Amino acid sequence: MQRYAFRKLTHDDFMLRVQRVDPHFAHHGHSAPRTPRSTLPVLSPLLGFGWFWVVFTLARDPDRIRASLMQGSLPSQHHDVILGTLAAMLAVSGVMILIHGLRCVLRRGPARRSSGGLLAGVLVAGALLHTPGPVRSQILALAEAQTTGAIAATEARLRNLLPGPSQDATLYLSALEP
Repeated sequence: MQRYAFRKLTHDDFMLRVQRVDPHFAHHGHSAPRTPRSTLPVLSPLLGFGWFWVVFTLARDPDRIRASLMQGSLPSQHHDVILGTLAAMLAVSGVMILIHGLRCVLRRGPARRSSGGLLAGVLVAGALLHTPGPVRSQILALAEAQTTGAIAATEARLRNLLPGPSQDATLYLSALEP
């Protein structure tokens, strides 16, 4: 029988073993578990807005989609497949919004915040698309008047702070015009 030499383990031996077994603990030590946060608080509302802007637009005018398909160069046998795919997308979107609604009501913490942001984007998209045309144009005109004043004030401050090329030739475009 073979005899093994026993030696007393030191603190360095213990730390080497901890390093092998759990490198995170060896490096950071004991720490309280982190609570996961909503990773993208701005992206959720934007994603909800964009997603349901497309969904509401497709659902409101199926005849326009058919007319667009007729004008295109796609063979007519594929039109049914495209319309079926769009209908499936609408159905899945409806189910997903219900899931996010339930998740927002029944969950707590980060899961609720993510779904809440998504639902806020959906509500804004629905409100914008279902606002009558004259009201929307008046809102945009009001926003444009305030935006133009804010841009002019910012430009005046920048001219005072930053001497440089002339900004008189700057052209401001608004993507929100109807």
